[in-house]
Amino acid sequence: LSTTQSVAGQDMRTTLDLELQQSVYQRLSMEQGAAAVIMDAKKGEVLSYVSTPGFDSNLFANGISKKDWDSLLN
Repeated sequence: LSTTQSVAGQDMRTTLDLELQQSVYQRLSMEQGAAAVIMDAKKGEVLSYVSTPGFDSNLFANGISKKDWDSLLN
């Protein structure tokens, strides 16, 4: 593996609605897994994007351990 130094980019503004995001997250089933995307059809803005069950994607940043990988699979 190799690494590349990061380069400063431009600012980014999201259209996510925090209250809506939290509400959708609370309503989705954690046991079975689910996904939801809510958009403003007129503006094309994504207001909420939730997928469950979730996991910490940082586990993959430096190579995932066998223990963590097995935990995700099970």
